[in-house]
Amino acid sequence: MFLLITLIGLSAFFSSSETAFSSVNHVRLRKYVSEGRRGSKRALKLVDDHRFDQTLSTILVGNNIVNVAAASISAKIATDLFGGTMGVFVSTVVMTTVILIFGEILPKSLAKEHAEAYALMISNLLYLLTKLLIPVNFLFLRLKWLVSGMFSRKNQSPSFTEEELKVILGISEKEGVIDKIEQELIRRSLNLDEISVKEIVTPRSDMVAIDSHLTLEEIKNVFFRERYSRIPVYEGNIDHIIGFLTEREFLTHLLKYQDVSMRELLRDPLFVAESTKISTLLSRLQKNPLAIVVNEFGETTGMVTLEDILEEIIGEILDENEKQTRLFQRVGKNEYLLDAQYNLRNFADIFNVSLPETAYYSLGGWIMEHLETIPSKGDSFPYEQLLITVEEVAGRRVKTVRVRKDDS
Repeated sequence: MFLLITLIGLSAFFSSSETAFSSVNHVRLRKYVSEGRRGSKRALKLVDDHRFDQTLSTILVGNNIVNVAAASISAKIATDLFGGTMGVFVSTVVMTTVILIFGEILPKSLAKEHAEAYALMISNLLYLLTKLLIPVNFLFLRLKWLVSGMFSRKNQSPSFTEEELKVILGISEKEGVIDKIEQELIRRSLNLDEISVKEIVTPRSDMVAIDSHLTLEEIKNVFFRERYSRIPVYEGNIDHIIGFLTEREFLTHLLKYQDVSMRELLRDPLFVAESTKISTLLSRLQKNPLAIVVNEFGETTGMVTLEDILEEIIGEILDENEKQTRLFQRVGKNEYLLDAQYNLRNFADIFNVSLPETAYYSLGGWIMEHLETIPSKGDSFPYEQLLITVEEVAGRRVKTVRVRKDDS
């Protein structure tokens, strides 16, 4: 009887081990290793992608051995007590119930609830068992690799998809692990591969650029007036960008040497296509923080900086952001003033309307397309629950838009 109880206990051990090591949080285990928690290194080795098959094989083999042994011993005891047929029946009913409750359901439930703590507690013993069962594990793994070879490796899915990671972020925010701003920052970072340069570009008409024929005094005045840290330089026209100047380097040389060669201070520009994803551009901008955006004909359509990408991630989250105050202002109950450069995707998100079907990425571009004419002040049209009115124009461009929301 003592042996039977021991086997049921071992069944519970293997069942709980399977659940614990299948459910354990790998990131949390790595944190425990860095903290020096006892058993964490062994636990991390057991769940490592290259060794987990061996761990799982040890658990399954051990569990089957003890379950078969327990069933055989209980059948022998029951047969001695109740006779052949009745003994087998009693043994089957009793052992199935006992193993199901005490060897499966209860230990697995507890292990699921305390996966990391349990994994650390049993990691040394389980690690020893994997070493003892190496011959059996070797045969199991060879068979597994043979069967796996029948299926294409291309069908293997990643540990997490992007959508699953977004769901995890939402759950973490609800449970208080991260706050709403942190969740939004991460979500926006994940969306960088869906946004093209064209959506965040500073358009050609708004670019500040320096003619290469300007005098040093004129260039200095441009830096003082515009207060930009980097300004592109063109020769002839803005479609021929030859480089860019940095404010610090130019003014430092001007103060130190009085007479400097502007061309010697030029830095090579980075040219990118409008369709480039900003996730791709981000790493390139870390070396060259200003990029000139060109269309299919090689014409300059605008420029983009590292700050523009960072603003795409954080600019709309922080209320204190000065540019956001300029782009978006509440002027009355359900009434807002927006800069025509406001990103159309963000406009749809904020006002909870569907994203307009248009090739344009700015609010002003979409309005011009919708009106099918050069807009004038006061032009308006309804869009879902919104009334959109052209508030200010400059030449042929929309500058400011008034949006009134109808809550009825």
